[in-house]
Amino acid sequence: MHHIFKFSFVISILLLSFTIVLAKPAAKGLAWNEYEPLNISSKSMEFNPEDDKILFKTDVTIKQADFLLTADSMVVKKQEGDTFSLMASGNVAIVHGLWQAGSDVLEYNSKDKVFLFSGHPKVVHNKNIIKGKLIRYYSQTNKIEVEEPETTMYINDLKKNSLNK
Repeated sequence: MHHIFKFSFVISILLLSFTIVLAKPAAKGLAWNEYEPLNISSKSMEFNPEDDKILFKTDVTIKQADFLLTADSMVVKKQEGDTFSLMASGNVAIVHGLWQAGSDVLEYNSKDKVFLFSGHPKVVHNKNIIKGKLIRYYSQTNKIEVEEPETTMYINDLKKNSLNK
C-alpha cells in the first residue's frame, strides 16, 4: 500500500508540473505570445553580427498561431539581455483574432512590450475603429493611447472583457 501511495504522489506531481508548463498565458489583443517562437519570412535577409541587427526586405511576414504581421521591410535588433527592438515599415498590418491594426510604421521594444503605430495608424476591434496621429498599444495591460484621436466606438461592444478577446 505504501508503494502505491508513493507512485500516485509522484504521478500527481508530474501531472501538476505538466499542467503548469502548458498553462503559459495566451496572447491577447494585438500581441503575440512571447513564450512561443515567431516564424519570420521575407524575400531577402541581411544579418550584421557587429551590431546584432537583422534586416528583412520585401514581403515580410511574422506568423504565430492566429497572429499575423506583414510589412514591406523590418529591422530586428538585439538589445540588452534577452530583449530586442523591432521596426516594421511600409504597409504594416497585424491581424490577431478579432483585432486588426495597420500603419506606415510599427516600432516595438520587447522590454517595454509597447507597440507604437505611426503614419496613418488604425486599430479595429469588432466594429470599433480607432485612428489618430500616433497609437500606443501596451500589450501587458491591453491599454491603447491615441494622439489626436478619431474614433468610431459602439458602446454595447465595450464590455469589460470584450477587449481581451
